[in-house]
Amino acid sequence: MYFAICSIFTAVFTYMAIYKLSIDEFCDDDYALVAIHTSLEPYRLAYQINKNFPVFLQLKSKPITIKNENGTFFFDHYFWEDESQTERWDLVSNYSELDQPISDNGNSMIFSNVARAAYLLPETKKVDYLLKIFENENIDRVLSGISALDRITTSYIIEPGKIKSKSNLIF
Repeated sequence: MYFAICSIFTAVFTYMAIYKLSIDEFCDDDYALVAIHTSLEPYRLAYQINKNFPVFLQLKSKPITIKNENGTFFFDHYFWEDESQTERWDLVSNYSELDQPISDNGNSMIFSNVARAAYLLPETKKVDYLLKIFENENIDRVLSGISALDRITTSYIIEPGKIKSKSNLIF
């Protein structure tokens, strides 16, 4: 009896396959990513988008957090999803700055803080904000509407497949 049970377990474990999942399997490319260049503060940009589109972007209580060798950086995140959950918009700052004191080992320094910067998408350093839109067939109309907003310098579509740091867009 013992031999029969052991051989069954051995047979089951022998034929079990091992599957690996990569992060790319979780990254959906079924969204449009709009790059926005503007000098507006994030709340003002969210307000202008809310005023000119049928959305209601709200600040999320938890910002997007990125940790790297320079520290922990926080990116403002505004979010909207319609009631039927078929459409979703995420407005995110692409730039974050962190002021950290320098450890000067007891020596007095005139400038004791160093500003460190991080980008949500480092390959798009000149972009101020990213608007990630799921399930919108009228992306060209959205793009032209955003470009027409006050104090928007330019806006354009970024191909999600060409982004190296795509994992930073999972939120």
